[in-house]
Amino acid sequence: MNTIQLLRFIFPLFAGLILSYVSLNAFILFKRNPKDNFLFYFIIALIFMAVNMLIYSITPFLEVGQESLAEITLGWSIILIMIAIPFYAHYLHLIYQEISWISKIYYIASGAGFISLLNNPWKIYMVENLGFYQDVSLLLIILLSIQGGYIFILSIQALNTIQERIELELTFIGKNLKKSANDGNRKISSVMKKQKQLLSKKRNIDLLKASWTIGIFLTILGLALPGTLYSNLDSIGMVIIFFPQAYFLTRDRDLLITLNVHKARDSAIQLQKSLSKLQKQLPQQVFSADVQSLLKFIEKADSLLYFQEEDSV
Repeated sequence: MNTIQLLRFIFPLFAGLILSYVSLNAFILFKRNPKDNFLFYFIIALIFMAVNMLIYSITPFLEVGQESLAEITLGWSIILIMIAIPFYAHYLHLIYQEISWISKIYYIASGAGFISLLNNPWKIYMVENLGFYQDVSLLLIILLSIQGGYIFILSIQALNTIQERIELELTFIGKNLKKSANDGNRKISSVMKKQKQLLSKKRNIDLLKASWTIGIFLTILGLALPGTLYSNLDSIGMVIIFFPQAYFLTRDRDLLITLNVHKARDSAIQLQKSLSKLQKQLPQQVFSADVQSLLKFIEKADSLLYFQEEDSV
């Protein structure tokens, strides 16, 4: 086995193991709270990707006469990726929760990709001393590139949404640091610990953005430009995308839970809409007196529960 074949084995295997590790951690969190169904789609997507990479890693060991196995390790790996992408896109949608015209283009490209694959499937060929490779249609390459670009845009939007939530929590903590001073050193220590954790999560998300930017570019190139020159780029791209996630999960198992930020945002939006309707129905004086008292109560209760939760950790 030469160097190129060895790399074709190592990178997909490494990517598959990383994806398996991240999906296992997500499954543990999902079992802890099955209501967080966004993790279900995340797990399914990563399982398909992991199986794809692990199967693909066998390819360098195949020889002439094993074309049927090459059909599985190469061709079916494309099918698994195309199945995984919609699950991962839905996972990101559950975080970002906004569907724009770009989303509609993605859905069209995703459906067209499956049709294109059925009408014009891949071709397997052997390169001497390098092993089996595959060719796909130009149309499928374009459609996969559109899907990959959309996943990148959506992932950055989702990560920005997470950071916005963290910024709100940091602002909330800053306002309560002075109030906590009257409760003793233990209370201040708890608040500052939470602040430190949030700042760490914020830095980690910045690194995730960088890894996504580099990794998705390489992944799209590897999928869109199959052949001997680009054969390892998609595997390297997945390693760059998911290795930081695996690393952060070893230090912060609840990092994935941080992604479930849309519930709080949606509750705030719904509360604001309800208050606007209530304001139109009630006299201004009654509304101001009653609602302001209610808001102060909610703020106080939220503050107590927020820091009580941290003390119990």
